[in-house]
Amino acid sequence: ITAILESAGFKALRHKTYFHSLLAMPLLLMSMVMLAMIFAVNPPRFHKIRLNYIYTIASAFGVYAFKSIFELYGNSGNLNVYFAVWSPMLMLFFGSFYLMSNKELK
Repeated sequence: ITAILESAGFKALRHKTYFHSLLAMPLLLMSMVMLAMIFAVNPPRFHKIRLNYIYTIASAFGVYAFKSIFELYGNSGNLNVYFAVWSPMLMLFFGSFYLMSNKELK
């Protein structure tokens, strides 16, 4: 479809970005689950439960904002489509994997 659009003179950046964001969605979901596990898998201490919920929700909004900013740069053509979609997903995945692997359960 993108080849047809480009041959007709239209820009297909949005379509390419959307297609690759759909392909990268499982990686995003896995990284969000790992980020939530960092805050959720703690021994139940009553004074930290609310704080852990707040951290989990804030990290979810942060991940979404981080991903959206990169996708906007990809849609505008300032970044390569592959870099704009796949780099935040990979950074989030490996960052959350690193945080989860170094998490000390007390």
